[in-house]
Amino acid sequence: MDSTPSKARYVVVAFMITLAVITYIDRVGIAVALPLIRDELKLSPIQMGWTLAAFAWAYAVFEIPGGWLGDKIGPRRVLMRIVLWWSVFTAATGWVWNPSSLIVTRALFGAGEAGAFPNLTRVLTTWLPVKDRERTQAWVWLATRLSGAFTPILVATLIAAISWRRTFELFGVIGVIWAVLFFRWFRDAPSEHPSVNQAELALLPPAKDTAIVRDLYTQTIDITVTPVAVFTASGPPLSLRGGTQDVRQFAERWAQRHRRRQLQGDDHAPH
Repeated sequence: MDSTPSKARYVVVAFMITLAVITYIDRVGIAVALPLIRDELKLSPIQMGWTLAAFAWAYAVFEIPGGWLGDKIGPRRVLMRIVLWWSVFTAATGWVWNPSSLIVTRALFGAGEAGAFPNLTRVLTTWLPVKDRERTQAWVWLATRLSGAFTPILVATLIAAISWRRTFELFGVIGVIWAVLFFRWFRDAPSEHPSVNQAELALLPPAKDTAIVRDLYTQTIDITVTPVAVFTASGPPLSLRGGTQDVRQFAERWAQRHRRRQLQGDDHAPH
């Protein structure tokens, strides 16, 4: 058996950083193109406001459902679907013909992008050792900020060369290519990926630990960092008070309760 860990997790990180860049290019591009869109479609100031707000409102509404869906069916299928979805509506921004079509298109685009970062985080939780997660998240967020910075220059250059309509179509094609490549290569569980050897698998968190993290997100109904009672779907409320240490203790107590229920279930299982 090869004692040198394979490098599949680094490919996953590259996919996630690329995804973060694509999300910000697609969402920031409208700000650069909007003056030209305004002139061509004869947008009023109110209609311009609705164009920008439509994305934000749809994003806010669908972000939590998008993350929940990733927990239910896995980020591979969810990311492939939502990236295809928002890429279609990124391209469709170049096909709009009046203010209403523009506003609806941007709302549908925002609904798709909303699930990107919850599922991205889920992927990194499953595919990275605990010690590498914070650093990788930092690189992902750095990529978003850098892409937000260079997107205006990129979009302005492309608009001058091929028009604002063709620019959005190009961005849509890039997203479709990412979705196809990601779906073909990625697996939700590292153990199912042919490029992952046993040495790399030993570095990654066990599946039962990532399941506990998933359940902590999906079964907790309400968590705040002020002194409150936290109600879970599987038992009596747990007390959670402000502070990092208390949050950690809460998570540990929840995990212990989860393991006790599993052991009790094993004890009552037929032998």
